Amino acid sequence: MTWIDLTTKVAVVTGGGAGIGRGIALGLAAVGAHVVVLDRNEAGSAVATEIREKGGRAKFLVCDVASNESVARVAGQVAAEVGPPRDPHQQCRHDVAGRPRCDEPDGLGTDPVAESHRLSAVRAGVRCTDA
Repeated sequence: MTWIDLTTKVAVVTGGGAGIGRGIALGLAAVGAHVVVLDRNEAGSAVATEIREKGGRAKFLVCDVASNESVARVAGQVAAEVGPPRDPHQQCRHDVAGRPRCDEPDGLGTDPVAESHRLSAVRAGVRCTDA
């Protein structure tokens, strides 16, 4: 048993195809989260495959967080395929430095344009919610 158990959580990781985002995705998967790896190119596919090969749950979606259309499309896909957040008040994003952003409005799924603008300034971020 690990000191963190995220088996009932879904984590959406932007920039998950390389660098810090890859490390975050692998780390969240290691503690049980269902990880949705987002990246603007196919690099994220290998990370999702690596997670699944280790027995984890992962999905890869192409998403350019600088594009409102891309964020809106992926937000809809995540909600449809993984499920919408069960309790939006318990959601918490973390920026690339690991700082929680729980006090900020969470627009992913409700206002993709606002979320796109926030995320475009952050290359890798994390969002966890109940599965």
